Amino acid sequence: MASDQSEDIKQNIDDGIEADATAPAACTPEADTPRGDEPADVASPSDADEGADADEEADEAFGNPGLSVATAIFGIVGIILALFVSWILSIVAGIVAIVLGTMAKRQNAPYPRMITAGKVLGFICVVANAVMAVGYVLYLMQLGIL
Repeated sequence: MASDQSEDIKQNIDDGIEADATAPAACTPEADTPRGDEPADVASPSDADEGADADEEADEAFGNPGLSVATAIFGIVGIILALFVSWILSIVAGIVAIVLGTMAKRQNAPYPRMITAGKVLGFICVVANAVMAVGYVLYLMQLGIL
């Protein structure tokens, strides 16, 4: 009796394998070909691969966002230094902001408005403090101190 059951199990297993081995009609190669009733804008799997490559290239096109932020920070710090601390340190911070902004533009860093703001603030620091220094020297020369 035990041998009859084992033969039935083997036969059921073999039948199950054969039934699973046959492919349903939807998986045939004809199912992959586009039909006339499908919309034309449906992307194929190969189109999805091309889109992924384009996204990776777009991500690589951007430079370091830290340069954009550093440009703006040095521009703001330069203005604060000019108003409250030292005009010499303000000129240095302004020059650093201009240099970092130029590097960020060359590397195509994100946040272009932040880069522009930092470069403008840096330029204001350098020009305003240079004019102030020249005016101060001229004033001292007029007093006869220099």
